[in-house]
Amino acid sequence: MARFGVCLFLLLITTTPPLLCGQGDTLLYADLNGDTAADTIGVATTADGYDVVNGCTITINGRTLGVPLQDVYQVEVAIGDIDGGDNQREVILTATGSGSAASHHVVRLNGNRLVISAPLVGNLSFPGEGVVRAEQWMGFWNITRSYRLDAETMGWEVVPQDLYELSVAGKTTKSVTLLSAHGPKAKPAAKLKPQSPVTVVGYIPTSPAGGSNGEDWYQIKTATGAIGWLQLKDFREKITLPWEGS
Repeated sequence: MARFGVCLFLLLITTTPPLLCGQGDTLLYADLNGDTAADTIGVATTADGYDVVNGCTITINGRTLGVPLQDVYQVEVAIGDIDGGDNQREVILTATGSGSAASHHVVRLNGNRLVISAPLVGNLSFPGEGVVRAEQWMGFWNITRSYRLDAETMGWEVVPQDLYELSVAGKTTKSVTLLSAHGPKAKPAAKLKPQSPVTVVGYIPTSPAGGSNGEDWYQIKTATGAIGWLQLKDFREKITLPWEGS
């Protein structure tokens, strides 16, 4: 049988770290819909001979729902309160597999139906007011995005943020020309020689969830204090940074 961690904690304004409370298939009781009656919650998995989960189900008050999991070695179960302004509490399933980032599904009791969210990857925190924050790896730094769960689609919507601050030091390996602004018509602001120390200090995504093909913009500060902008695709091979956590 696959390993399970059972965690019971309230996710309110501040984050409480999950605690590993037990192993084995899970049965617990909690009021999920605010009717003051305890709901019966069961989670079960099947695993192959290598303890890799190949099946997972959650049952609430006799209603069963399959949970899509692949290459998972441990599942933790928590009762959370994403939005203190409603009467609902959620079951949060956290799956840890061969990758470094955990994947999370939120299950709600919606009337007589069970509904499950799309997976959300990263280290989660729950500040309240319906917002979930996920810390995610961006190749050479960690970003913390805020998400809201769409009650109709059970999909995650990124809360837009104009600028993300960071501070990652690097050094140019080739000549680099910084731009005066983030945009296709920006003029050159500074030209850096190879071996120039720089610090990446800001990030602006081209879409709320981040662009593709290296199109997102980064703000870069030089050793003299000058600040300019480059798209990731224009400096990925020209500035040494701690890529992939190296």
